[in-house]
Amino acid sequence: MAKDVKKLAFENFLRNFALRKLSHDNMKKTITLITATALAGVMSLMAQSKISPMGTMILEDLAEQKATLGTEAADPVYATFVNLMPGCTAQSIADAGFEVVSDLGEIITVNLPLSRAEELAQMPEVKYVDFGSSQQPTMKFARPAGGVDEAHAGITVNGATHSFDGTGVIAGLMDTGMDANHCNFKTDDNESRVERLWWFRSTTGTSTQYTSATMSSFSTDTNAETHATHVGGIMGGSYKGSGQVAQVNDSNTGSGVTAGTDEMPYYGVATGSTLAFSVGSLSDANIINGVTKIVEYAEQQGKPCVVNMSLGSNSGPHDGTSSYCQSLAALGKRAIICMSAGNEGASPLFVTKEFSSASDDLKTMIDPSCITNGNTATGIVDIWGKSDKVLAVSWAVYNASSKTLNTIATITKAGSSVRINSSNSTFNSAFSGSISLASEINPNNNRFHVQCTLAAVARKTTASTSYLALIVKSVEGDAVYVYGSATITFTSNSLTGWTTGSTAGTINDGACAENIISVGAFTSARWFPCLNRKIYSYQGATANNTIAPFSSYGKTFQGVAKPDVTAPGTAIISSYSRYYISAKNLDVNSNLSASATRAGVTNYWGPMQGTSMSCPFMSGTVALWLQANPNLDYNGIMDVIKNSSDYNSVTMRPAEKWGAGTVNAAEGLKYILTQASIGSVANDDPAKAVVLTPCLDGYEIAVAGTDHVNATLHNIAGFEAARVNAGGNNAFISTSGLQSGVYILSVDTPAGRYTTKLAVK
Repeated sequence: MAKDVKKLAFENFLRNFALRKLSHDNMKKTITLITATALAGVMSLMAQSKISPMGTMILEDLAEQKATLGTEAADPVYATFVNLMPGCTAQSIADAGFEVVSDLGEIITVNLPLSRAEELAQMPEVKYVDFGSSQQPTMKFARPAGGVDEAHAGITVNGATHSFDGTGVIAGLMDTGMDANHCNFKTDDNESRVERLWWFRSTTGTSTQYTSATMSSFSTDTNAETHATHVGGIMGGSYKGSGQVAQVNDSNTGSGVTAGTDEMPYYGVATGSTLAFSVGSLSDANIINGVTKIVEYAEQQGKPCVVNMSLGSNSGPHDGTSSYCQSLAALGKRAIICMSAGNEGASPLFVTKEFSSASDDLKTMIDPSCITNGNTATGIVDIWGKSDKVLAVSWAVYNASSKTLNTIATITKAGSSVRINSSNSTFNSAFSGSISLASEINPNNNRFHVQCTLAAVARKTTASTSYLALIVKSVEGDAVYVYGSATITFTSNSLTGWTTGSTAGTINDGACAENIISVGAFTSARWFPCLNRKIYSYQGATANNTIAPFSSYGKTFQGVAKPDVTAPGTAIISSYSRYYISAKNLDVNSNLSASATRAGVTNYWGPMQGTSMSCPFMSGTVALWLQANPNLDYNGIMDVIKNSSDYNSVTMRPAEKWGAGTVNAAEGLKYILTQASIGSVANDDPAKAVVLTPCLDGYEIAVAGTDHVNATLHNIAGFEAARVNAGGNNAFISTSGLQSGVYILSVDTPAGRYTTKLAVK
């Protein structure tokens, strides 16, 4: 996630919420205008706890908008998660007239008209309607730091040398700010390497599909961002031609700056991979829809797949049970998914407390720096209990001058909601903006949950001694976990008995899902050059080979340390969207590091940093590994990470920020190839005996534990298309002259016959 890119949950909802500063009289008028049907509908939904707190707040907001306008507002459609009761299927939801977008078994995504939310929630097949939230979009020196240059040059094992660039692998991403026609995503013949692109234009799950043949008709999903273009370039950008290039010889000291015509050094990791992009609206359900599109396409093509997700949010239970995380876990069984750890590693946004007695309340405050000097707190404060025991959650105003604490709102039961704004005189005397609360016993994990949405909360200049406090009443033997955001951090204000925020719970909630590789960031470059021959460094930059200060970390609710691994993530130079450059009117010489004109279009490269950059580096590395062994699943990739990453227990402190250490693409390939060349087959699994390496007009086959390779290739009709019988444990099977399509490869191994699907283009 890039630190300079911010995307708030359900932007329109929060914007409307922030602008609504109703007086006490207007609020009373609003309540009287809400129809009995609308209010009863919202209240019944909350009582059932079948609609998530975010959904409750959205529905209340819609009802209030209708009442305030005095007319029927439009009926918005949201892509939502629906958790099904055991034994139920998506068909029953579709039969009721709802549009099912993605079917992941017990969790589906549905395009839901808000007017039908109660109807859907009351269906007996429905366990939970989860509106989710939305995620924030979180190489010259990076490639050698992560062992990629060596992988490109060639890995030698047992006398045989192979180079790897991700050929034969689908490399996908879900992101926003994509210039898919950047030359970084084209072949040397100027043909698009992006085989598929899906554009999700709104909060619905509807998308527009583009193919490589129609990619030229796509411009960008938004000119307000360039995040996806930069991320995609790190993962799989391939332009190595001539351009105007600024370079620095030593990225740690910033010495030796040059600028002029040169070959482009800022290409990515998986330069030979096939690209598939989902872009646009980043609501949770849309993200899952976008990843599903990529995974299904890879399965249709019979190719291994890695999907990059440089996205994140601190809200959520951090136990892997949210609808979003369960969906990710299901997709992680079908493809490798890499997830940014987060960029809040230096932000004290996490507060937790184990209640030792009935009077041991959690008391904390929003750091005043978040809500003064022009700063506003906008986002989610997510509060989770340890169990289903209800915790009384209050917001209060603490006056440091009089040392008084005045409660302004309290949640005391599940299935309730409350709003704080200018109609509350105590709040209004010190603060502007608004806070909305909704509670539940979450059916996915049976934990008490209060979600608080803050919109443009700021302390008034006349109330310099007032602080916004959060109080959670103690329940002996229970515990509470509070997650803020980059703009909402916590402090004790040096008060006895109050709790200050911690950075040790900053890990992205999505990184807590099962079957997900979470990626932190280390410093591979401290300085970066621009075309004006000047050098720059990001504020707070640390020395090379140290952990990036912003890299998030923490433990899941179950106690598992995250991230899993780190990759280069500081001052990374990659492709920029030309639409973003134009919209922002950027001075290319003082902001960007390279340019290249191709087919009459000038393309640019520039710096960004964050775990949004380290994550695609890891995704590109996984593509190299999948080229070496297309059968690697999540457990297989994790095994490679643990056995090949660079780790130094003396210098890598604190250890929990580093995971297995720093990724080493070359060492990972050596480990994969060595495992394929050993003299026995572990666990008698034929899949572990075979390594397939796609190459020009065929596949190289390596079989462990054998002195003879026997392999056949059949088309889907069952007719033999090619055969090879060769001495030794290596052979080549040719696909030259075969028609495009999916074929079945069968290889005899000491543990039995291994079969897999291959795509021939």
